[in-house]
Amino acid sequence: LFNQLLENKELCKAAVGFAIKMIISQLEEWTANKNATLLPLIRAQFEHLMEAANVLVIDKSVFLSQDIVSSIFVELNFNQIKQFLISFTPDDYAPADKGEVQSEVIDTLDKAIKESGKEKLRLKLDPYE
Repeated sequence: LFNQLLENKELCKAAVGFAIKMIISQLEEWTANKNATLLPLIRAQFEHLMEAANVLVIDKSVFLSQDIVSSIFVELNFNQIKQFLISFTPDDYAPADKGEVQSEVIDTLDKAIKESGKEKLRLKLDPYE
């Protein structure tokens, strides 16, 4: 699903982000009730996806600060975040006047990518790692 988000602009909307967060939350709740020892494993499997969903739902002005981005998004690299933001489409949950990605945000991420020296980091997750 993470890779599908990266590849499919139609999925990069706040509504999809909220749906993903809700589904993961329900899965965690179900797991906690059935076998709580599995909960850390479930959370670990969905960390990247939960952070991707957060990119889609939070105020895009957060991405103007490299330090804030680095502290909130520990599983995603700047290239992945940038791809989600470039593909982001405003919707009812994040209308154009509130959810539009400013060019300054992309410039900030480009600067972070360049400073990190990790321009070549891959976007997709390898399902076999």
